[in-house]
Amino acid sequence: MLREITELDFSITNHITDLDLIDQVSKFRSGVGHDFSWLRDFDDDTLAAVASIPNFFANDTSEPPSSMKHYFMPLADYRGDQGDGSSIPVYAPFDGTITRVTQEDRDGEGPSAAKIEITSAVDDRYTAMLFHVNLDALYPSVYNDYPTLGEIYTHTEDDSDYSTLSISAGDLLGFAELTSANDFDVAILFSDTTASTWMSVFDLMPEDLLQDYDAKGIDSTQLVISKEERLADPLGEDAWGTYSAGDWSVLSQEDSNNVDAMIMTDSTHYLNNTVINYYKDDADTGVSTVVEAGAVQITESVTFDAVKLSDNSAYTSDIKIGDAIDILRHIVAIKTLDPTSSQFHAADIDNDGEVKIGDAIDVLRHIVDIKKIDTFDLIDAQGERVTQLDPDATGDAPTWTLVANGDVDLSGSFAEDFVVAVDLV
Repeated sequence: MLREITELDFSITNHITDLDLIDQVSKFRSGVGHDFSWLRDFDDDTLAAVASIPNFFANDTSEPPSSMKHYFMPLADYRGDQGDGSSIPVYAPFDGTITRVTQEDRDGEGPSAAKIEITSAVDDRYTAMLFHVNLDALYPSVYNDYPTLGEIYTHTEDDSDYSTLSISAGDLLGFAELTSANDFDVAILFSDTTASTWMSVFDLMPEDLLQDYDAKGIDSTQLVISKEERLADPLGEDAWGTYSAGDWSVLSQEDSNNVDAMIMTDSTHYLNNTVINYYKDDADTGVSTVVEAGAVQITESVTFDAVKLSDNSAYTSDIKIGDAIDILRHIVAIKTLDPTSSQFHAADIDNDGEVKIGDAIDVLRHIVDIKKIDTFDLIDAQGERVTQLDPDATGDAPTWTLVANGDVDLSGSFAEDFVVAVDLV
C-alpha cells in the first residue's frame, strides 16, 4: 500500500528503541493489554480530582474502549523467562524536558520500573509517556509525582539525586524492564486548552523513520486502527489479556530473500499485508505467519486443516444459494467439479476429500446465520490441499492459492489493501 506523504506540523525525530531487537509492535486502538482510551471507570469525584493535574490522561469521551498506545515486543531471547532489565534500549523520541517520573509495577509480575513523561521542547502540547523503563542514573527515579488520590494512588516525594531533566532526541533514557515480561509500551498525549487525546507514534513519524519499519517487512500504514474502524468493530470483554495476531505487526529480522512460500488469491494477485492463522479441528493452533506481497516465512512446524485471516476486513464473503446448488449438481453428476480445482476445495467445506450433502447443508446454515463459514484452504500447484508447514523443507518456495470454503463459484473478493498484482512483485 502506498503511503501518502504529508508534511507534519510536529514530528518525533528518533526511534523509541533498536528495531533490530523488536519482534512485534501492537496497533493503535488494538485490544492489547487494557483499555487505554479515557477514564471511563473513574467516578465523578475522582475525575474532578484529576482534572487539574496536567497531562494526567486523555479526556476524549468519544473514543471507544481500546489500547491507544503501542506495545513493543522484543525478540524471544529478550522477553519472558529470558527477559531482563538491561538489554532493550529506550531512547527519547524528541527534544524535551522530563515533566514527570512515577514508579509502576506489573500487578506484581516482575520488578517495578519507571514511567517517564517528556514534554516536547518544540511544542509543549505533545508529551511522550514511556512505560516500564529502568532509567539511567542521570534522571530522577521519581519527579513531580501525582498527588495521593484516596485509595487509588499514593504520592511519593521527589528524588533529588539526579543530573538533568533536559532531554535531546536519541538520548538513551535507560532500558526496558522485561524480567518475566513480554513487552513495554509508549503513548503520546496531545493536550490543548480544550481537550486531551492520545495520538499514535506513527501518525507523528516522518517518512525516513517510517521507511525503517517498512524495511522490516511491515506496512507502517497498517499500525493505526482508525476510530471509525474501532467503532464499527468494537472490542468484546474477552479481548483483553489474550494474544490476537490481528492486534500486532511483526517485524522481519531475517534476509528479505528468505521466502518459504508464496500465497496467491487468484491467478493474478498475491495476498498482502495480513496474517494467516492455522486451525486444526476448529481450534486455533497458535501458529501464524505474516504475509507481505505474497511471501511468508515458516519458522515452526504445524499440522492444520484450515486457515483464517487475522483481519476480517481483508475478504468479503459471497456465499449464497447458488453455491449450495453447485454442490448438489456435483453430487448428482449434473456438473461435476474437478477434484484438483479451487471450486472443488471450496465445496468440500469439511475437508474430508469429498463433496457431499453435508457440505450443501453447511452452505445453507451459513446463509441463514446458523453457523458462519470463515475458513480458507491453502491449495498447492497440483491442486492438493496443504495441511502442514515444515520450516526445514528444501527446494524452491512453493506457490499456494487461498480458497474460501463455501464460495464454490469463487465470487468473494479481497479488499485492495490486502492484495498486490503479480507483476508488481
